Amino acid sequence: MRGTNNDYRYLLKQTDSGYLIIFTDISRDIQNAERILLYSVIISIAGLAAVYVLVYFFSKKVFKPVEESYQKQKRFITDASHELKTPLAIIAANADVIEMEAGESEWSKSIKNQVGRMSSLVENMVELTRLDEGTNLLFEDLDLSAAVTETIEAYNALSETKGLTINANVESGIKVKGDEAKLRQMVGLLLDNAIKYSAKDESNCIEVSLQKKSGKAILKISNPAEGLSIQNYDVLFDRFYRPDSSRNSKEGGSGIGLSVVKSIAEAHLYKAGAYSKDAKIITFEIKDIKYI
Repeated sequence: MRGTNNDYRYLLKQTDSGYLIIFTDISRDIQNAERILLYSVIISIAGLAAVYVLVYFFSKKVFKPVEESYQKQKRFITDASHELKTPLAIIAANADVIEMEAGESEWSKSIKNQVGRMSSLVENMVELTRLDEGTNLLFEDLDLSAAVTETIEAYNALSETKGLTINANVESGIKVKGDEAKLRQMVGLLLDNAIKYSAKDESNCIEVSLQKKSGKAILKISNPAEGLSIQNYDVLFDRFYRPDSSRNSKEGGSGIGLSVVKSIAEAHLYKAGAYSKDAKIITFEIKDIKYI
């Protein structure tokens, strides 16, 4: 038999003359092992603390230029956007004067259309900067179902001019906590996108759905579109992403409206996404809408 008892290791062995019992004092070995373990823990903690301190201080120096560049970019966008508003207003006013003196023409209409497009782009750029800073959000209890329904009604006339109809399936009584103006803007941008890029098919319908699902609500806006494939469409929310430049130019798109949608959704802790199951219909959805 062999084993350990407190600070001793022992061996019991049977011999021709009887039993041989051997004891060995291992207290020093135990103390050494405990000391090594203690030193290892102390050194590990000290090493981790040193690494943390170094990373903390050096990361500030490393990322400080990146942060400064990002802040300068935001200030530039904001300042440039405000500076652009004045010449755009002057151009629009001059176009009105030309129309009053010489009558409306294709050139004056083109000028006013482009001014409107540029003004919308400037407003969206300012909106994105504000959303990034989180400075203009007012959270309050609101009826999301009513907001979506009223926004749809506001876009019915525009959809009819395009030969489209909006079918709404909005569950009533879905109340959330959020910025009502921003959420209405988000729904409006999704509807505007669907109307602009809807392709003609047998239905000519835009489907809008707001339903509760698995403890949360989900908003879906679907429209028929051309040139679709089964792929990841989340890139459509990237800023200035334009898969078809000629088509965007024709429809007046700037590639920034869906970025505003995503920023508004993320500011409310929602998730924005897009997909196509059959390469005929594209669906934009806002998920993880927590209702109260």
